[in-house]
Amino acid sequence: MREGGYRLGYCGKWHTSTIRISTDFGFHEIGAPDRYKGPARERLIRQGTAPVEHPRRRTPVRTVQWPGTKPFGLWGYSEGEVEETELYETAQAGIDLIKRFSAERKPWHIEVHFPEAFRAWPLRRYRERYEASAIPVADSFHDPLEGKPNMQRREADSYGLVTNIDFQEGRAFYYASYEQMDEQVGRILDALAESGQAGNTVVVFTADHGAPWGAHRMWLPCFAPYEETYRIPMVIRWPGHVEPGSECRRLAQFHDLGHTFLDIAGLRPLPHSHGVSLHPLFRNPVAAGWRDMILCPWYGQDFLMIQRMVISETHKFVFNAFDFDECYDLQSDPGELTNLVNSSSQRAVVDDMRTRLYELMARFDDPYCDNGTAVSFMAPRYLSRGKRME
Repeated sequence: MREGGYRLGYCGKWHTSTIRISTDFGFHEIGAPDRYKGPARERLIRQGTAPVEHPRRRTPVRTVQWPGTKPFGLWGYSEGEVEETELYETAQAGIDLIKRFSAERKPWHIEVHFPEAFRAWPLRRYRERYEASAIPVADSFHDPLEGKPNMQRREADSYGLVTNIDFQEGRAFYYASYEQMDEQVGRILDALAESGQAGNTVVVFTADHGAPWGAHRMWLPCFAPYEETYRIPMVIRWPGHVEPGSECRRLAQFHDLGHTFLDIAGLRPLPHSHGVSLHPLFRNPVAAGWRDMILCPWYGQDFLMIQRMVISETHKFVFNAFDFDECYDLQSDPGELTNLVNSSSQRAVVDDMRTRLYELMARFDDPYCDNGTAVSFMAPRYLSRGKRME
């Protein structure tokens, strides 16, 4: 987009590299830099762009102690004024860039990356808007996790004894945290309207992942492959091109956005095949010929646990290199309570999904796919080929 004459601004959380910074990826300016670590942080300091420092004044409400840690707050209150929060400062950086970039009368692209609202530390006034006892407890909260990888039980047990009240209270803080962020999104949209360019600007609101927050008795994002973490909202506004209030159920992914922005701008497409432009779905949300499956690779985070997932419009298959696999019917079992991977009556479906996974791993040159090298150290060692449904 820089090559096409766009002014590029990046605000807020940096969740990409501890060596490179956002200007290395073509951005002209950085606003309210946050979470830059290691050499990346040192580079910012040397160039005079000091990372944002926010002393955290918090009052825990629910604490947890893992076997090797001191007690820590899982959720609670942030203290202070709205203007003192990371959310406010990140939004303000975006607003400032909108004002300056729009005055230059050149095309522009601004990204505003808020810190983790899922951590559930809202200001008190937002939490007071929610009656915890009125929040329904999800069926998945009582998932016994039978017939599922043992790591899931280990993860759930690490939070200790949790009750329905914990679920409701946790969700109240979770919802309040997002409402606080939503207010800042509103400030950005107001600034865009005031710039006079709202009618000619594509606005996208989305995230890189969600969080269980009580589903399956887990709370923070982890290896668990459930919808609460993987199926996230993507809201798009483009006056005259996207029908207000319309809904699209096609499979889309976060990395489709780069292709989409270049397509809309009429610029040279990205050279790699990871992702596609979502632009055709703006015109027709039920466009024929759209992909019917997506690949979600995971390389581990705190621990090296290789996981690959294929999601279709109706099912999900998960290859767990660290344990046995999972398969869920997302239509008849939206809470993902029953693992079908060893179900004799669903063998054809499981085989079909397993085959789809191999297809996608091969298509995207997955290093753990059978690529003609030492297959004994790759997915074929544990993952059978499967068979497409007739």
